[in-house]
Formats: sequence, C-alpha cells, structure tokens
Amino acid sequence: MTSGPTTPPNPYEPPNSYSAVSPAEPLRPRESGFGIASLVLSMVAGVGTFGLVVVAGVLAATSRRVADGSSQAVMLGLAMFGFVGLSGVGLAFAVAGLVHPHRSRISAVLGLIFNLLVALGFVGLLIIGVLASRG
Repeated sequence: MTSGPTTPPNPYEPPNSYSAVSPAEPLRPRESGFGIASLVLSMVAGVGTFGLVVVAGVLAATSRRVADGSSQAVMLGLAMFGFVGLSGVGLAFAVAGLVHPHRSRISAVLGLIFNLLVALGFVGLLIIGVLASRG
C-alpha cells in the first residue's frame, strides 16, 4: 500500500550529501610532466657531468700527459657535450612546464635552476680550461 506516487531516484545525484572534499577547499594542481622530466634530466646531466670531471681529473693525475687528440680525451669531451645537450633539452622542458596552464610549477622551476647550474658549470669549466692553456 503506497501512500502516493514516488519519484524515481535521480541517477546523477550523489549518494549522500557529505563528501570527502569540502567545496570551499581548493584542489591542488597536478604536477607538470614537463617539469618532472626537466628535473630528472637536470639530475642526470649534473651527475654525469660531475662524474666526467672526476674521471678527467683521475686520468690527468695518473698519466703523465693526456694527448689532446687521444681517444680518451675525445670521448670525455664528446660525453661532456652530450650531457650539456641533455641539460639543454631539460631547459626546454622546464620552459614548457612553466607555461603549461593549470599545473604546479615547482618541479619546472627546480629543473630550470638545476639545468642552468649544469650549463653555467660547463661554461665555467671551459673558461678555466682556456685560461689554463694560455699560461
């Protein structure tokens, strides 16, 4: 025995009026994929560049003189330029992460800073090398 017509339940209505997130609480934006990639590339380029500087220092300390055209010196130089190129790609990803709308920019900013440090460190090593070869 029904007392009157019942309306069918609305399928689009939430099951209850309480939710885990209050409407007044803003949602945190997701991380930028470009920013994360930039940060990872900066770490790889930084560790690789530091490792190559250590290897070059050990090589220079253990051998009497490393010839400028030797295969060891050429491979170290090419690897160094490769890591700096990787840092350049990381810089491009950082810029892309900064201009990507509605995403968190913290990883893009960190990637930009670390990639700039790698690039500036490489330029500093080049300047030191040029000044050392003159004297």
